[in-house]
Amino acid sequence: MDPSCPLQYKRYEAPFLLVTQFSYKLLSLSLPESSFCYPHDRDGFLLFYEPTDESTLFIFNPLTRTKICLPSLSSLGVDYILGTMHPIRVCPNRTGQCVFLFEVRNEPLNSALVSCRVGDERWTLARVPYGLNYLTSIDVLYKDKYLVSFHKNFGGITTRVFDVATGSELYTIKTPRTKTNTDNSLVECSGELLWVAERWTGRMLTQENIHIYQLDLEKLQWTEKSNIDNNILFIDRSPDGFSVDTSNFPGHKGNCIFMIKDFLMQDSSGKRFYAVYRYDLENGRTEEVWRPGCWCYWYMPSLIH
Repeated sequence: MDPSCPLQYKRYEAPFLLVTQFSYKLLSLSLPESSFCYPHDRDGFLLFYEPTDESTLFIFNPLTRTKICLPSLSSLGVDYILGTMHPIRVCPNRTGQCVFLFEVRNEPLNSALVSCRVGDERWTLARVPYGLNYLTSIDVLYKDKYLVSFHKNFGGITTRVFDVATGSELYTIKTPRTKTNTDNSLVECSGELLWVAERWTGRMLTQENIHIYQLDLEKLQWTEKSNIDNNILFIDRSPDGFSVDTSNFPGHKGNCIFMIKDFLMQDSSGKRFYAVYRYDLENGRTEEVWRPGCWCYWYMPSLIH
């Protein structure tokens, strides 16, 4: 692969990985058989569990073929709901941490925040004293020590910040109001946490309908930004995206956002089509750049492990 084009897609509808670069070439990579893959990755590893034993988890790098087994979920000691497991980080590259969030059965006001490092025999468990719900909240790991929960409710959106190690709530942050039917994503970019709020009109995104905010933990507020400098943001159905600095990848324009979206076909079939869009923050233009033919997710490969 061209090292200057490391940004790729993944799909889970078949037992192989579809990969594309900015030139939209495809590469097929096999995935482990008889395992279910969670659609989340930002650092090269994918998360799997064995269907025959849901407590058995492992992470897998499809490029290097590295497989790393994780502690059994049976060691948690809580009655978790596997279908609500939300991977927050699955890669050991930077901190050695794998972090997940579960809903705990029969405990509607508590979720289980669990973490481990590669080689640990057990998970470290912290109870989050807040009814986080994988359907109504966006939960991301920030600066490797904060869990930022972006919680949607009838009164709007509330941002809460938790300590990953203890699960204790540190801050509640006032969140600006957005219009209805707004898609929200959280992306860590150049050491800062950004909130992208986008509201599409048909298949277009205008300057009036996209807003980017930066989290300020000192002032406990979200501050609106007009650009993201040399960075590119990548957003898909996962609520948390990732970013790259184009100064490390010559030839690619910064201050842009790549998004994977789906829309109803303009006929009576009721079918949906999937497309990749690029929004340029500099000129406010939306461009459809590719139709993959199926739903897919962004994948950031790694050859380190």
